Amino acid sequence: MDFVRYSGSPPSGCPPRVWEELCDTGLPARVITIFVAQPQPSPAARQLGDREVDGIVLGHSREEDELFLDFTAAQVWLLHTWGSGQPILVNRTLPAFVASLLAADERYPFPATEDSDQELRELLAGIDEAALDDPDGFWRAFLDDVAVGDYSGPASP
Repeated sequence: MDFVRYSGSPPSGCPPRVWEELCDTGLPARVITIFVAQPQPSPAARQLGDREVDGIVLGHSREEDELFLDFTAAQVWLLHTWGSGQPILVNRTLPAFVASLLAADERYPFPATEDSDQELRELLAGIDEAALDDPDGFWRAFLDDVAVGDYSGPASP
C-alpha cells in the first residue's frame, strides 16, 4: 500500500504530535473507493457545529466529501453536503482513523455472506467505538455497503 507522508514545517496550529504522525506514518494514499488522501497538506478553517476550527483536509470520501482533521481536538470529521450538513465524527484520533482505513483495506474484498460486515464492525468498534455511533456516519455507511454485498469478492469456503 502506498502512503502519503507530509514534510516540512507544520501548518499554524497543528499539534506537533499530529504533524509527526502525518510525516512519519502518513495516510494510506487510497483505500478501496472510500478514501483518497490529499497529496499535500491542505490547511483550512471549517465550521464544526457552532465553532470554527483550524485543521487540515486529509482527503475525500467516495462522495467527494472532505475528511477533516480538527487541530483543537485532533479528531477526524466527515464534512458532508447531504442531510443536515452537520459534521459527523469519523474517528476520535488520527491513529484510529489510519488504523480503521488499514483494517478495511487489509480485508478487502469482503465475502458476500450474511454476516460479511460483522467481523469488520467488531474490529472497527475495537479501534474506536465512537466511529460507529452515528447511523449516517462514515464507517456505518461503509459497513452498510459491505452488508449488502458492495466491495465483495468470492465467498470463502
